[in-house]
Amino acid sequence: MTRKNARELSLHLLFELDFNTEDDIEAQIRSELSADRFNTLRKELDIYDALPDEKQNEYIMALTTGIIAQYIELNAYIEQYSVGWKLNRISRVCRCILRIAMYEMLYMDDITSAVSINEAVELTKKYDSVEASGFVNGILGSFERRDLDKKV
Repeated sequence: MTRKNARELSLHLLFELDFNTEDDIEAQIRSELSADRFNTLRKELDIYDALPDEKQNEYIMALTTGIIAQYIELNAYIEQYSVGWKLNRISRVCRCILRIAMYEMLYMDDITSAVSINEAVELTKKYDSVEASGFVNGILGSFERRDLDKKV
């Protein structure tokens, strides 16, 4: 399994957690990443054909729990950089994708901003629309330039 697939699995988890949050998030994530769950979902989506390896499980867990821990901060950034849009007007899947990319850009030094933005755009095209992918790209491009704007 690639990091791209692991990121997509994290999107699935975050989308589900947006509807159904239990007290023990890590247990819920482990349950969603179990062989039984993958066997059930394998028929619906090819992303579930192979279980993540240990490295990918660590990435998924770190990304998903990190986003939940920084949920308020990430939502504030989404609102700040989606000028003229309230958070609840942005589709649920786009919000999850934006959180993933922003979290990677802020907290995962081994992933470049360009990769995070590109992957976010591709996920948006797959799960939302081409128009929404332009919206996501614009928000993330502005977000990426935030530090550069402060230096000018």
